[in-house]
Amino acid sequence: MPEELGRINQESLFLGERIRLTALDPETDAETVKAWSKDAEGYAVICSKPPRPLSAGQAKALLQPPETSDSPGQFKFGIHLAADDRLVGLAEVQDVDWRHGGAWLVIKIGAEADRGKGYGTEAMRLLLRFAFEELNLFRVNAKCEGYQVRGTAFLAKMGFREEIRRRAAVYRSGQRWDALIFGLLREQWEAQHA
Repeated sequence: MPEELGRINQESLFLGERIRLTALDPETDAETVKAWSKDAEGYAVICSKPPRPLSAGQAKALLQPPETSDSPGQFKFGIHLAADDRLVGLAEVQDVDWRHGGAWLVIKIGAEADRGKGYGTEAMRLLLRFAFEELNLFRVNAKCEGYQVRGTAFLAKMGFREEIRRRAAVYRSGQRWDALIFGLLREQWEAQHA
């Protein structure tokens, strides 16, 4: 019975109502990421570098899983629709600081048509549960540029608080924007789910 319970918990850990977090497969997921990169806004969502179309090889490199021996603090997931297994985004726990119990979270929904449908909300809920319950972290961080109005509203809705504002730190499309850093403590997250 305990083995079965562990299997059920493991499966439900990565399964939401409409999405699931999966391992990334550079061979099958690269074409989708390559397509996202053709849209400048889509590229800004998946990467902080200047927008440019990615080749299939570049998309595969972006999706490579971190080597466990070299990157024990990196966890990458694909966000797939449960209904048809289509890749709609990427989710990551980055730069885990095991000593102090912190990490950075990233949620990216690639295509404009898939944004605003709640997939990111479900993915963030799963990622937060993974970070706090499985990795036993104390706090998580996320960053967002000032022009990403939906992103800042999303983080606030998920319980994150703005902690740092780096004024005019980002240059995009001929304009300067603030870089915002948000934080969420485990106790705040637990209070939301009590």
